[in-house]
Amino acid sequence: MGPTRPCQFCQDSVKARGKPCFLAVLVLLALLTGRPLAMWAQKTASATDEKAVKTAESEKLPPPAPAPGFFPLGMPASPVSNLDLGSLTTTSGPITGPLAPYGRAAASEAIWQDWRGHRLGALKAAPFLEYDALYRSNVFRSSTGKQADWVHAVNPGLRLVLPLGPHRLSLNYLGNYFLFSRFSHLSHDDHNFSATAVLDFPRGLTIRLGYAFRAASEEPSTEHARLRPYRRHTPYVQAVFHPTDKWQVKGFYQFDALEFDKGVDKSSTFREHAGGVMLHYRFWPKTGALIQYIITSRTYPGSPQDDSLVHTPLAGFTWNPTAKLSNTLKFGISLVNYRRKLPGRDNSPEHVILSLQTVYRYGRRTLLTLTVQRSKQDDVDFGNRPFWHTGIFLALKHEWHYFRLTTYATFSFINNSYLNRAWEAASGTFKRREDNIFYVGAGLSRPLNRWLRLRLDWRYLDDSSNFSGFSYTDHQVLAGLKTAI
Repeated sequence: MGPTRPCQFCQDSVKARGKPCFLAVLVLLALLTGRPLAMWAQKTASATDEKAVKTAESEKLPPPAPAPGFFPLGMPASPVSNLDLGSLTTTSGPITGPLAPYGRAAASEAIWQDWRGHRLGALKAAPFLEYDALYRSNVFRSSTGKQADWVHAVNPGLRLVLPLGPHRLSLNYLGNYFLFSRFSHLSHDDHNFSATAVLDFPRGLTIRLGYAFRAASEEPSTEHARLRPYRRHTPYVQAVFHPTDKWQVKGFYQFDALEFDKGVDKSSTFREHAGGVMLHYRFWPKTGALIQYIITSRTYPGSPQDDSLVHTPLAGFTWNPTAKLSNTLKFGISLVNYRRKLPGRDNSPEHVILSLQTVYRYGRRTLLTLTVQRSKQDDVDFGNRPFWHTGIFLALKHEWHYFRLTTYATFSFINNSYLNRAWEAASGTFKRREDNIFYVGAGLSRPLNRWLRLRLDWRYLDDSSNFSGFSYTDHQVLAGLKTAI
């Protein structure tokens, strides 16, 4: 497979250089004229349960990341400190395919942010609007002949919450409109909807029902130098039962349907059923053990030879020695079975997997998280080929009380090791693909007044592959204004 290059239309567009955005002047003015500011916090899409969300809000911890869709790309998609069952079925961090760049709609209220709420009778409404100017140094993720562009992004959102006694219903919408300055044919709009019902019953039983829908486009990658529109449906149900203070039982089922719009991409369309159960026992006040079992069935209607069934037994423990430090470790093995046997392919691969997270809250203004995760994934951009995904993610968030400033820094290293050999046109041989991804990012945010907030972000991504044409680097700089009406 040779190097992926921009299409002829894109090469003909180089006469139009990226234009500086007017927002740069606003950003400079804001930093020079800083006014009295109020601290603010913002939350990302994650798979945390409601108790974890309420705890973070009450402690006013620094934000784990800015708004979804941009930074930080290297942050894990699903924390594991809350014993979330779905965390091992979701790839963390930056990967190719329809999971990028926002992460998958997991079994949670995935588009929740800390928006300002307004009472409308019994209903609480939280409107949101953000404008961002994003500079990208490598729009097509090319190994050679990189093309840069300014991207204008408009992100409207609305959250509606209806309390019903101990229960709660919520509806969410978040839009992402991307307008490219040079390569206008890449402009697209993404839409995210979710509905959730949280039912709290007596005697420690909580049931969560939800549905997430995403209509979006995957941007050009090293495999495909074009937009790939898709739709994704994710209904789910989760039940948690606390019969005593020491015991917890959790079960879940999630259906994930990904469908590409264009016929050329239909081979990557899939349907996935995932279910599991977990038992957690706290044998000491701050220490507990868990066992867990997850089963995942994935089918590809346009490529049935890739249908698979994965069994994942797990064991682990939780350890929270202080109120500031919490640790969760889960480890096990994934047993993969392909329904059709193909010559030259490992039809029954198996490998050790794990999920580790350490959270350290150094005071109320500093938060340090370390996440390590290993799981089996399928690359729908690369012929649905499976790979073992291993990622290490480190993030530091801090609020500067004197300057009324929120900052973060994040680092990650990811290895994607493909299970089977694939043809590489450049060398004319079959070999196993190996990708190493290095990511570093930083950012800051501060309110300009009660309604308007400013953010600045930077990131660098280096994807190194042993397949010719699949390596690339990308610098991105973002400046944005956000308002919660």
